[in-house]
Amino acid sequence: MKISPTLILALLTIFIAAPAQAQTAALYEVPLEERIDRSELIVEGRVVDQESFWNSDRTLIFTASNVDVYRVFKGQVEGEQIQVVTPGGRVNLTAQTVEPALHLTPGDVGVFFAERAAVLSETGKTNRTNSYQPYSSVQGFARYDEVRGRASDVFTTYANIEEDLHRSVVARTGEPLVMKGYSVPKPAELRAAKSGVVPVILSISPTSVTAGTNDVLTINGTGFETSDGGTNSRVFFANADDGGNTIIAAPAGLVSSWSDTQIQVRVPSRAGTGSVTVQTASSLQATSATTLTIEYNLLTLSFGGDAWRTSLANKSAGGYSLRMSTRTSDGGDNFATSDAVAPFERALLTWQQSTGLNIRNDGAEIDSSRISPNSENDIVTFADDLNVLPSGVLGRAFSGFTS
Repeated sequence: MKISPTLILALLTIFIAAPAQAQTAALYEVPLEERIDRSELIVEGRVVDQESFWNSDRTLIFTASNVDVYRVFKGQVEGEQIQVVTPGGRVNLTAQTVEPALHLTPGDVGVFFAERAAVLSETGKTNRTNSYQPYSSVQGFARYDEVRGRASDVFTTYANIEEDLHRSVVARTGEPLVMKGYSVPKPAELRAAKSGVVPVILSISPTSVTAGTNDVLTINGTGFETSDGGTNSRVFFANADDGGNTIIAAPAGLVSSWSDTQIQVRVPSRAGTGSVTVQTASSLQATSATTLTIEYNLLTLSFGGDAWRTSLANKSAGGYSLRMSTRTSDGGDNFATSDAVAPFERALLTWQQSTGLNIRNDGAEIDSSRISPNSENDIVTFADDLNVLPSGVLGRAFSGFTS
């Protein structure tokens, strides 16, 4: 399946915070204390499955991740599951990505800092009564690295999950911890020793690849067991988005073969240079002694356990022409006449020269800040009352794709 973006540089709409907040980075750090205080619900849990849906006016796609709850640090949970709603996803043959935003996959486990989701589905109702959205976007989830027994968010690594993260949250909330199951992850070697089974990676080949390009990595070793289809058996790579501070799992559809002694997997988009980790169906892990070098990454779309290559659409003289928003209603600011235009154009020129992509700002204007994967306009706009940036986010890019 081939999906082609309808937007610039894989961008549909660029959101920039208020002019006074313009900065070079897309994120600013939200302290743990603020995330604890502002969150309505804080839980430990694991993503078990996902489903994407249109919002009520069919302009944005969101993904609802069902999360099995293990511990409740703040608030109350009815039943054993919550739903975490994040921007982006795929409905049939239309997809939308949002950057920066929290990207979850089945199997992800960690602590969620959440607030009630305000998203309405296409039917005019929230998907479920226990729907939440991460507070401060990507910083609203401290992802566990079960291999190394630690947790990480974008800015912080918690070397000891219970001592550095759990106790900090409990001390701040002052609420009793509600246990629903599970236990704090232990380093892989402790789990393996306890079970008496030690998976080992003997070699990886090749040791230098590209990501998101269908390059195949062969992992040789022992004790890999048999695959359970991605429920527990997974291959992890360093996360290129944070310099390897966290790890990401290859979608199940990228694993082409799995035996007790060898695994072959296509290297996923967003994989970065670092070690490779295999997790077996028994949740035992082994990490490579050899570093896998990622030469470069190509964007792919990963939904439903598989991944698809993308290509840029030829929209205007072999490239993309941006339109600057002049919309001032709903609390918006006119981007076309703002002081942000000049630094934006300098950044755009650097982008062009670095990538070779034909993306231009021809001075065209548009009285709109509408976002939709199917839009024909590539817009640069300030955030407004209808398009609010979450805490911790200075700017966002929305990308639309269709087959």
